[in-house]
Amino acid sequence: MRRAGSYFTRELPGRLASIVVARSRDGKANAFHNVCAHRGNKVVWQEHPGEESKGFCREFHCKYHGWRYGLDGQATHVTNEQEFFDLDKSRLRMPRVHCEEFAGFVFVNLAEDPVPLRTFLGDRLLEVEEYPFELMTQRYGFRSRIRGNWKLAVDSVCEWYHPPYVPPASSTRTSARRRSWCRPWTRTTTTCSPRTC
Repeated sequence: MRRAGSYFTRELPGRLASIVVARSRDGKANAFHNVCAHRGNKVVWQEHPGEESKGFCREFHCKYHGWRYGLDGQATHVTNEQEFFDLDKSRLRMPRVHCEEFAGFVFVNLAEDPVPLRTFLGDRLLEVEEYPFELMTQRYGFRSRIRGNWKLAVDSVCEWYHPPYVPPASSTRTSARRRSWCRPWTRTTTTCSPRTC
């Protein structure tokens, strides 16, 4: 999240929460619950509301009634605002989540009154703050649908010696193309560095 306007969402396990983390124009990372102040609808999603997303924007737009929120979660537009009685738009926002950055990583805390991050991490971990994590930007990932024994397929891909010799009839054209550029250090899961997600 280097640029202002960049954001990503995270769906916490067990439907605990849906979180939006966004970089505002002042360069600060903000986090908030991914919920509209109007009807509680999920605000930030692209293809499917249950999937995580990321991208760039100037503000977030609720697809239900068109309410808009700035990169800090503050309401910037209320549809038919004049129809609401005694509406104070300055009090409307996507609920804040405590958010701090350390060594290029973004940490969120759902507690109402969390311990400051640096206190929680302690002196020993603070020593890694100057490590150039931002230079670790290489990542790789793909998805494929496999008709067969998934464990055999995963083991074969992880063991780089086999894929170039798999018969073409047992794979799709897409996976055949992938074999031509597979390297021993590629992984089958999506990973990302703190600066690119």
